[in-house]
Amino acid sequence: IGYFRISLLGTFALFLQFVTGSIFRATGEVRVAMVLTIIATLLNLILDPLLIFGIYPFPELGVDGAAWASVLSLIVASLAGCTMLAKGSFAVSLKPSNFIPNYHSMWRIIRIAIPAASRRIIRDAARIFMMKIVSVYGISFIAAYGIGMRIDMIAMLPGMGLSAATSTLVGQNLGAGKVKNSEKSTWTALKYLGAIMGQIGRAHV
Repeated sequence: IGYFRISLLGTFALFLQFVTGSIFRATGEVRVAMVLTIIATLLNLILDPLLIFGIYPFPELGVDGAAWASVLSLIVASLAGCTMLAKGSFAVSLKPSNFIPNYHSMWRIIRIAIPAASRRIIRDAARIFMMKIVSVYGISFIAAYGIGMRIDMIAMLPGMGLSAATSTLVGQNLGAGKVKNSEKSTWTALKYLGAIMGQIGRAHV
């Protein structure tokens, strides 16, 4: 419960990291988004033992320390992304005028976000439901199921990477009025995904 409550504090920082990462990917700066993720991950790895075990001069917080490590890492990464955008070194730069509410744009964003959020909610709800079924058989089964889900997630990483790349290419081409290129990017990504996942499936078998 403590871990969950502390993690909620980092929700805004997590949102900022998602937004800044999406901005960098949309402008073709995928390496910058990757570097920010690496920074957050490395910082999390460093802070975890310090805050969990209370290595001097840090307090011993136990499980709560793991949550604080994640929150602080997200804050640093998101602030780094915002600072880079504010400097104007990229195609998109943050200015004070950008923070004036534009309700028309906000409504367009919400209309796009609702179906995407619903998809994630349905998927996560299905996982919770499956966990509820598995929990009937005891702790060992829950642990085995959790490990299996993580292995499954590793297998899905190539698809997630191709998905992020495809959304960037489709968005850029649609913005430039090149609908045919958007279709070509999608079909090319599907071919690569089929080949990669086919090989992963054969390896699992």
